[in-house]
Amino acid sequence: MRHETTHQPVILLIDANPAADNKFIKRWFEKSRFLTCERTDIFEVLEEISDFTTFQRPDVILLEVESMTDSFQIIKTLTHSAHGQNEPPIFAFSESGTLINDCECFEGNLAQLAAKLDGMIPVYGEKRLTIAA
Repeated sequence: MRHETTHQPVILLIDANPAADNKFIKRWFEKSRFLTCERTDIFEVLEEISDFTTFQRPDVILLEVESMTDSFQIIKTLTHSAHGQNEPPIFAFSESGTLINDCECFEGNLAQLAAKLDGMIPVYGEKRLTIAA
């Protein structure tokens, strides 16, 4: 069953530090009900969000970043410029506590992220496939 996405995709910032266990979070999203894609830079994320020709947009866009704080500010500025009041939510995956400390960014560990996403993204009744990068 196909359906049109009616909510804004969530941009999820992931620490690109080699010590971070990003394989774990990526595997979790592959097995989750959320339609996800991974992008390598903010411009690909903006293109993904702005593409009105696609019938089904991702629920979550994963983006590995070198600096959570710096990247958040850049992404916030660019998405606000492109989308105004309808800008997509920005989340940060953080196992070690608050890194960004901004009221416009939800930060949390996997359990907190899962709970927040479950509350935001409707259940469509079937397992959704991951969009290839």
